[in-house]
Amino acid sequence: MADRKEFFTHFGIIGQAPDLRDITKEAYEELEEKIWRENLNSSPHGRPWFTSFHASAFPDRDKPCGRLALYTMLDIPRPEPAPPFLVATGDIGKQVEYQIVYRWGLQGITIGGSVPLWDGANMSQVKFEDDSTWLTGSSDAILDLRPELDTVVPADIKSKKHEIVQEMQLGRRPYENKHYLQVQGYIYLCRIFHEDMGWAAMGLKPAESAYIFYASRQDPTVNHAFYVEADLELIARGADLLREWRQDFIANRLPERPKDWRWTEEPCKWCPMKKYACKPDNKEKITDLSESNAIQFAQELRKSYNFEEIKEEVLTRWDR
Repeated sequence: MADRKEFFTHFGIIGQAPDLRDITKEAYEELEEKIWRENLNSSPHGRPWFTSFHASAFPDRDKPCGRLALYTMLDIPRPEPAPPFLVATGDIGKQVEYQIVYRWGLQGITIGGSVPLWDGANMSQVKFEDDSTWLTGSSDAILDLRPELDTVVPADIKSKKHEIVQEMQLGRRPYENKHYLQVQGYIYLCRIFHEDMGWAAMGLKPAESAYIFYASRQDPTVNHAFYVEADLELIARGADLLREWRQDFIANRLPERPKDWRWTEEPCKWCPMKKYACKPDNKEKITDLSESNAIQFAQELRKSYNFEEIKEEVLTRWDR
């Protein structure tokens, strides 16, 4: 019996001391619960995230979803606190991004801003806002890589598990499509703001390519860079879709869901709005955004939620 107790004690299965693992888990959960509840009860005013489309969700070539784009514009509260794992890896990812871009800045290859600053929570980034599409984006870095490249080059950093980055290095795993779409969005923004940013005056040509830079969360010096060229056809189609969705929002139209899409396949499979809004909207043949089940869902979570106020805040941002 003593040997078994010693065995379990040695591996931390039992013990007389408080279990610090449980205390830590509880600390994560309590903080995220607090943040979630504060966001539920706070006014949406002053929180501009929902008032634009985002480069991180630039429209896909094959199955672009206007519904999700407009649901996002409604500032729907999260139905539950963020999982501790997601919060922890997100914080680590920010630190990895900062480490790398800070060193790029010291090398003198970042433009559009100086060596990035860190306020303890967020890294300073190059921010874009396009009135014609309501598209915004905050690039991790914009690079000047002359003499090898004489064009502006946006770069986006993604932190991943160590093993995943190693697989990329060996050519066994490609970049993720959503990250490819994101940097295409950055290429679009860099191109339309090329003159305004002063890059032409610096002797640089408009962006024609970008980097998706993957780094290990365990050891950021283990990394892999994918160099991707601009897909101008995809970019033009994406910009046209954003303008179309912008007009849908203004006109209070809910885009129709394509009849050949399956709920168990992408992009519907893991969509956060499938259960609460899109499926019931589809079933009830909702055509007006203001009648969407997303509104009722938001009101159940945030009692002060008001669709007209949300819409007005979006329109005010873009002076419509």
